[in-house]
Amino acid sequence: TASPSSSSSASSSAASSGASRGIRTSAVAESGNAPTTIAFAELGLCAESLRAVEEVKGFKFATEVQDQTLPPILEGRDVLARAKTGSGKTLGFLLPAIEVLARAPKQASSGGGGGQ
Repeated sequence: TASPSSSSSASSSAASSGASRGIRTSAVAESGNAPTTIAFAELGLCAESLRAVEEVKGFKFATEVQDQTLPPILEGRDVLARAKTGSGKTLGFLLPAIEVLARAPKQASSGGGGGQ
């Protein structure tokens, strides 16, 4: 992996200013939707979510926006994110929602199949 000191001076100053504000940044992802060092398998996702992300979509590593938002969202904290189109925001929003539903206690079915 690249170290922050080996990146351009603009990236280094952005990373250091983010770190001073308590924002976690990735040394690998310097811009865009480059994968980070955080693997989806490390996030504690349910088996169905992990299979969908890795096998169906082919993603092994989170993008920078996902790296910074998924862990706190999965912990139940509120997050506000801004990133470019194609950076992975939608998956970063949907995975925690799916995880909440998957982890919720199963409710007994009323058996009627729904409508009237």
